Amino acid sequence: MVERKRRCRCGCMEVVKPGNKFIHGHNATAGFTGNRHAAKTKQRISEINKTKLSGGDNPFYGKTHSVEVRAILSKAGKARVGESNPFYGKTHSCESKVKTSLALSGDKHWNWQGGIKNGAYCGAWADPEYKESIKERDGYKCMNTDCWGACTRLSIHHIDYDKQNCSPQNLITVCVSCNSRANYNKSFWQKHYEEIIRSKYEQ
Repeated sequence: MVERKRRCRCGCMEVVKPGNKFIHGHNATAGFTGNRHAAKTKQRISEINKTKLSGGDNPFYGKTHSVEVRAILSKAGKARVGESNPFYGKTHSCESKVKTSLALSGDKHWNWQGGIKNGAYCGAWADPEYKESIKERDGYKCMNTDCWGACTRLSIHHIDYDKQNCSPQNLITVCVSCNSRANYNKSFWQKHYEEIIRSKYEQ
């Protein structure tokens, strides 16, 4: 069963990823310019604003910060702007950069996936001509139908994420941006790229 493609709610009519309402960046307030909320929506917004933390139920209702507190808050805000920032004009030392890198590497990194990227590539991966042939097959363009167009630099992506599987059916040309996006929600991207290869080259 072919899933019906959904269009971006901003009105550009571009296809969005499954589960999304907008293409990345299209949900800006500019998309609402010239429109007005319906009466029901206005009523709902009004009800939401009248939560238990508003009015008399809000512990800060009717109170104001003292002059001293306002001065402290103002000073704290200005202390980190421009030349007032203690790190203004400075750079991290090499030792500091290395220390930070080590502190966020391996299983300490938020995107750690068990070291799966440490596997060796297949022998064909070392052949520049082979990788060039994949790009040539794909017309030297990103094959992702949902490409954001954020990058023009191309790379080769392993569809099933197995670096040892370098068969042409498992390789697809994508831009660097789309290749990075494929590091998340892998089952979706594998199915997505398998379908693209199947429809284009296996008919």
